[in-house]
Order: sequence, then structure tokens, then C-alpha cells
Amino acid sequence: MERDGKAYLSNNYTRTDYWRLDLNNSSFQDWNTAIHFFRERIYGRYVHQIDMLNENPFENGFASVSLCCLVIDCMYKFEHGTDGTSYNKVKYKEMLREHMGDVFCSDEAAETFYNDIRCGILHSGETQNGSQLTVGNSYVIKMSSTNDQIRVDVVNFAERVKAYIR
Repeated sequence: MERDGKAYLSNNYTRTDYWRLDLNNSSFQDWNTAIHFFRERIYGRYVHQIDMLNENPFENGFASVSLCCLVIDCMYKFEHGTDGTSYNKVKYKEMLREHMGDVFCSDEAAETFYNDIRCGILHSGETQNGSQLTVGNSYVIKMSSTNDQIRVDVVNFAERVKAYIR
């Protein structure tokens, strides 16, 4: 975001602040600053907004899950040092299975979530193939036993994404 003629990467850190960090040496101060910047960026751009949206999940669930999908993309890129989108489907599914394997316990679940929820919401503005967002259920995700549809509880999914971030 640009404010007062400066490009900010988080609420308090500018692009210049970020590029001044020297993480190739063992400077405790630079690493501490980098960690603070990262937390501020993730919580400021995603987590706080997800929490506000989930105060009324039925009305705001679509936007909440959209941000959850974006933060998963962002976390993958930070973790693996990538900035492109090639092989995004493969990477996204790997991320779901690696960091949320208790929820995405099969490749089918990760693939259906990626296609129907993530890509449906972010590229088509709606979930796809009969998959749905739900509110007030005990599950995080639930695969249909009769077809390739997935149901995602908005609040429980957001809580699971936030647990991954922590």
C-alpha cells in the first residue's frame, strides 16, 4: 500500500525497510525485525480481517474463505521462497496435505478444495461443481461420499488456517 509517498509492505514497514534487512548474517536484530515484519504483514492483511468477517460468518463467509485461500498461497511462497505461480495447483495441494493433513487426509480432498473452492472463489467468484461453504457445523471440510463435492465450514476452516499460521 502506498501512504505518504512511501510503499508499505505491512502497517509499519516500507519496502525500503524490508530491503535493508541483511538476513545472510547472524544479526539477531535483523532477524527479529524480519519476524516482526512477517507477523505484522500476515496478521494485518489476513488474520485480523478474517476474524472481523467471521463475526458474522453467514453474511461474510465467502470473503473469509477467499482470504484464507490467499493466505495459504502467501504462506507457501514465504516458506519456499517462490514468487511465481507456475505449478500452483501442485504446490497448493502439497501445502494443504503437508500443513493441514489432519483436515485434507486425501489427495482427492485437497484437489477438490483447490478446484471447487479456491479456484472457484478466486477465479469465478463462486464455488464450483456443487461444492459449498457452510456455517455452524462440526467439521472443517467434508467430502461427499456419492460425488466429488466438498463442504467447507467457514469458521472452522478459518480457525484451522490460523492454527497453521501460528
